[in-house]
Amino acid sequence: MSTPFLQPPRLSVRAFALLTGGITTTGIIVGVIVGIGSVPWTILALRVLLTAVLMGLVVWVYARLLALSRRIRPERLPWVHAGVSVLGMSAFSIAMWIMLAGTQFADVFPMWIIVAMGGMTLAGAGWARRVGESLHCPACEYEYNHGPSPDAREASMPPLRCPECGTAWFGRLQRGRRVSSPRLVALGVALALFGAVVMNPVFYLPTLAPHLPTPILYTVLYASPRSGYLAWDELALRTLSPRSTEAMGNRVISFRRRVSHDRSPGKWFEAAAKAGAMPAAMIEQFYTEGFVASLRAPKRAKTGEAIDVSLEVRRALNADNVLGVFFAGYAVDDQPATAGRQAKTLWAHELDPGVLRPARRVLPASLRIDTPGWHRLRAVYWLSYQRSFTDELAWQPDGTPATPAGAVWFRRVELEAPVLVE
Repeated sequence: MSTPFLQPPRLSVRAFALLTGGITTTGIIVGVIVGIGSVPWTILALRVLLTAVLMGLVVWVYARLLALSRRIRPERLPWVHAGVSVLGMSAFSIAMWIMLAGTQFADVFPMWIIVAMGGMTLAGAGWARRVGESLHCPACEYEYNHGPSPDAREASMPPLRCPECGTAWFGRLQRGRRVSSPRLVALGVALALFGAVVMNPVFYLPTLAPHLPTPILYTVLYASPRSGYLAWDELALRTLSPRSTEAMGNRVISFRRRVSHDRSPGKWFEAAAKAGAMPAAMIEQFYTEGFVASLRAPKRAKTGEAIDVSLEVRRALNADNVLGVFFAGYAVDDQPATAGRQAKTLWAHELDPGVLRPARRVLPASLRIDTPGWHRLRAVYWLSYQRSFTDELAWQPDGTPATPAGAVWFRRVELEAPVLVE
């Protein structure tokens, strides 16, 4: 049996660089594909450069660890192996975090895995490490000293069973004297549990939330907003200072831009808004950023020809209240917006692009312009955050929708795009 934890890492610097380069290239490709359309090309280029520099630094650190492993005593090598494990996982996670920042995949590689991986490496080293070339019984560690190994299948056959415990050891002898360290195992297990449990509060915070002091509950949720409804429901019952409420509100808005499927922080935000504890400007920002769209249209067109227009939706998010879009239609210049008008409410799940694409084009229509020159194309719609799906759209004679009875926020939005008609 080999003794990898008491020997220097087997990968050469070149092999490690090639492996790291392959992982980095994969991360860059994934990050560019996901970021196209939602992240400017200049930012993507900077991210690629930063990731490449980071990988170069990782390879340099590995070279230093490899050189160190050839100078220190064998019993200290498990720490080098743990460092290599943490280094590799950190490099991969940080590279993906850089490339996927600002997208729905930004939290795919949580940092708690790094600590857990290092702990598992130390625990494995403390439990399984062996040293030397002696052969031992797999059950009781009795040293085999009967000439050639049974694995050699030579003519002079030694005992087929261990004289100490009677275990059949043919083909099962362990190479090296066991030098396991209970303290190293305990430390590794503790680090693994710390990373997997303590650094990942989603596993325990909902249960502990009612019993935590408000400052601790607030701090944990601020650091890790993705922690389940029950913890946020509990925080909604606590009294916070205006400054703390505003700080957490900003944190929720920032989190919501990246993670659209977790509605629990938004539920707390709306509860604070309903209680009058949230600043009006932040309420406007929260709901306004819940639906992000742009008017897609050609820059140039011919007189009398059809001009294809549509909405490109980048975000359509529910909170505790549901999002409805009342689409009035498209128009040219100051004409009434009626082209493509929708007779029913469009809900968030019908418009949101999801996590696999940065944007989704919806509500296509065609316009015609008979006068040459510059013109304004317009899209007009109303956003409604309301308590349920039961309050449907009703258009009034003046072309505006009636405010839903259950609406908690209702605003008109108008988008414009210039077009040159020749």
